[in-house]
Amino acid sequence: MSAYEKNWSPFLYNESLYFVYRVLPLEVIYFTDYYYTPKNRYYHTHGFLSVKMNLTSLDKCSQMNYKDGLSWAYGKIRGGTPLYLIQDVGYVGFFHSLLPSCDYNYFFGAYVISSHPPFKILKMSHQPIISNDVLVMHTGNQYKSVIFPMSYYMLDHDKKILDTKTNIYISNISSIVVAAGYADSVGYIIHLDITMLLNSMTDMVDSC
Repeated sequence: MSAYEKNWSPFLYNESLYFVYRVLPLEVIYFTDYYYTPKNRYYHTHGFLSVKMNLTSLDKCSQMNYKDGLSWAYGKIRGGTPLYLIQDVGYVGFFHSLLPSCDYNYFFGAYVISSHPPFKILKMSHQPIISNDVLVMHTGNQYKSVIFPMSYYMLDHDKKILDTKTNIYISNISSIVVAAGYADSVGYIIHLDITMLLNSMTDMVDSC
């Protein structure tokens, strides 16, 4: 861990609080107490590795997958929303990334991890869900275009909000509503069809 930590994405598993510490390669952690002492870590690269490995091996494996075109090409992936469990799908979350070579533009995508340990990435966006080049409002810092997914909730087919606090398997979902910040100035509410969202992701297959 670094001296400064942020962008951890929380989720509940068996009524315990877990965090996605890093998306790619996937690193999930949980704690025994509130003094930030990790009890265990699950290390995976795209969900391909089921044993604990050192970070050098993980990075090498990750680079192999970048070359295979299975990874995100829009900068380093960082955290975003909490993850919620969707029936027959897994834990779904949204991340953001930063691309310094593109005027420090931010992008965001989605990913799905398995519903139980050892946690693995099952699906991941291969293109941005929405990039800041389609957002025409130029506010805040003119030198950085920032889109950041903060939270989301789910709607059923009758457009009723589904309770995500109970962490129960959720079915009958029609859409996901993402709250995102833009340019440190305004907020967006983005409605995503759940079927279209899942179909837009790449299945992460064993290649490492």
